[in-house]
Amino acid sequence: MLLALACAWSSTYPLTKVGLQSIPPVTFIVTRSLIAASFLLAVLRVRGISLPTELKAWKLFAFQQIINSTLPFLIITWAQQYVPAANTVVLAATTPIFAFLITWGITRHEPATLLKLAGAILGLAGTAVIIGLDALTSLGREIFAEIAILLATLSFACGTIFGLRMSGYQPTVVAAGSLLFGGLLLLPVSLIVEHPWTLHPTLASVAAAATMGIFSSALGLMLFYICLARLGR
Repeated sequence: MLLALACAWSSTYPLTKVGLQSIPPVTFIVTRSLIAASFLLAVLRVRGISLPTELKAWKLFAFQQIINSTLPFLIITWAQQYVPAANTVVLAATTPIFAFLITWGITRHEPATLLKLAGAILGLAGTAVIIGLDALTSLGREIFAEIAILLATLSFACGTIFGLRMSGYQPTVVAAGSLLFGGLLLLPVSLIVEHPWTLHPTLASVAAAATMGIFSSALGLMLFYICLARLGR
């Protein structure tokens, strides 16, 4: 499942680059979030499962979506207008290191060993090698956008730790509820600021948004909560 999650999420940054060619950042996030939510709601309907109605559940969904998706993806989507996809992947790979530091210094919900830190650093190094060491040499050219991506990965790390509280809910329900909230939250911003009805998106950008919605967001987030529930036990 971790391998499947990696495959689902690995396409996020290059697809975002394609989508941003003719769709502005907020509208792109709203589009892929609502596509993802619609897909998962259809899956839940086929399975005969309903979204929870209690306020407590939606408060959890809302907070989790803001720190694990809405806020970081909004930042990264903006930053990718200035930062190459390869650099973004390398910077985003720091998420496990931030998660380790938060666990070690703040939450202490599980042992934070040096072996885990070494694993996170080794993973970052492996990412740099796979993407290409030349990506490291170009870091710093758009320093503010790159710092923004690092702040987004810090938010991802917080979302991963907080997501352990979602283990009482079915993973597809959490993913569907979170994505629905995130899409509706940013929809007014998209309508007021970017006027999506005036846009003329290319077929490639629309395909990128749809692929991200179903593959990266819907399936990816569902796999994320499945893995989080199992690894958090």
